[in-house]
Amino acid sequence: MSLSRQSLCRIASVAIVTAAILAWVAFSGETRSAETSGDQLHAGTATAASAAKRSAPASKKPARRSAQSTPRLPLMPKLVPGEIVDDPEPIASEYVMNPVVNAWRVGSHRDYTVVYAGRAGVDPEMGRLIITRERYSRDRPITPTSEQVDVPGAGALRISEAPLGGGVTRSAHHSGEVAFESESGIEGVLDLSIATVALRSAP
Repeated sequence: MSLSRQSLCRIASVAIVTAAILAWVAFSGETRSAETSGDQLHAGTATAASAAKRSAPASKKPARRSAQSTPRLPLMPKLVPGEIVDDPEPIASEYVMNPVVNAWRVGSHRDYTVVYAGRAGVDPEMGRLIITRERYSRDRPITPTSEQVDVPGAGALRISEAPLGGGVTRSAHHSGEVAFESESGIEGVLDLSIATVALRSAP
């Protein structure tokens, strides 16, 4: 049985439409499969990241140093009553003071003061006083200071009077007066509050 041209055209059209539908169905299936795989990959990555975060050791915060952990520095272990010391150990080189005739000292738990009397090492006519101070604190290292006071034309100086005894261990450091005399006859007073000398008599 022979088919007309019109019938053949209809059959061809149906075949084309059917092939297009099958192709679209196959493409849709592949797309959904790819999306599912992507979702699974994303979920797997998130799960792995979460597990890694849980397994990672917790970071330790730096411990704060408390004030109590800082070592406290010692003060002067004992009081030093005010006293005049004959033939003390040299405080400086012989070019600075030579000889060292005598000294006066006093100490509390927080302050230690010494006044040395003598003559300048390079000028025999220059009387010289050297004041050394040490300050003690619980939270700072010892801070030593030194001052030099000269008396021209006096020659070697000797301390003759100064605050004495245990009752001056606190007050004498900054308000004490140290009297001196010299081999040339000059006398004077050293005021520790301002580290200056007032002469009593002229040669």
